[in-house]
Amino acid sequence: MMKQTLVAAVSSVLIKEQHSPVLTSYKLATVIFDLFQKSHRSGELRGGKQFPSTSDLKRVKEGLLAGGVISESSDLGTGAFRYMARPYFHSRQIVCGLDPFAYISHLTAMGHYGLTSQLPKMIFATTYPAKEWAQLATQVMRRDLGESYEAYLSTSLPCLRRIRINTIQGMPLNLYTSVSAGAFIINRDEQFRVSSIGRTFLDMLRRPDLCGGMVHVMDVFEEHAKRYLSHIVSEIETHGSPIEKVRAGYILDECCDLRHEILNQWQSHAQRGGSRKLDPNADYVPEFSERWAISLNVYR
Repeated sequence: MMKQTLVAAVSSVLIKEQHSPVLTSYKLATVIFDLFQKSHRSGELRGGKQFPSTSDLKRVKEGLLAGGVISESSDLGTGAFRYMARPYFHSRQIVCGLDPFAYISHLTAMGHYGLTSQLPKMIFATTYPAKEWAQLATQVMRRDLGESYEAYLSTSLPCLRRIRINTIQGMPLNLYTSVSAGAFIINRDEQFRVSSIGRTFLDMLRRPDLCGGMVHVMDVFEEHAKRYLSHIVSEIETHGSPIEKVRAGYILDECCDLRHEILNQWQSHAQRGGSRKLDPNADYVPEFSERWAISLNVYR
């Protein structure tokens, strides 16, 4: 009876707090842990224990699976489950549900904003490298568990960890890692995160190979940069490197014929006699921009 009551209580909490189409083992464990804590404070101990064990987690998981509340899915990796109340959801929601620090980026973000018509062959997302990811995960756990953080660790219940997957709904996942990750906005209606429009344009300059190639990037700038100019300039001025400012300056100035007072400041980063390239992934060519001192190694 106790097991059935606990499964029902967990199920009720999950239905009320469902903000993601997927459930991780960590989230499930924290829900069970919180129920035990509340039961302890109210004097209604579950089985005489103050804290749940991994056996309790296993029994609840099996009960939720048997009851059709959640289901296992091969495309979610180990340690994650699908909510049966959400039989269909987009790949971008899965990425953000599995990784609390990940967000859709590069060519996938370009598609979200209507910047490209290229048909996607993979899903592009960004998250933090392993070291920074682990540090952030600890911060999240401390925030989630508060004063009970150390007690939770003593139970051997699962910690927040990265769930590694290679494909989502049959499409390869290209997960880009960067210490400068984090420039995203939250789409609360569809429950996913996506790089801001300014960061999306900066990403095009940093990794054009993840954005359809430099020729496509320049086409996108020429078609859409005027509309988003203030966002582009603000993001690149704040987070762009000197060479990224030079690339942006050349494209905005000489290709898009756009004017902005900050371009003169960016021009100060141009280095005469250097080997800087417009496309970071292509070979250097001797043809260059006089004003921006950059090799024009892109053929259109």
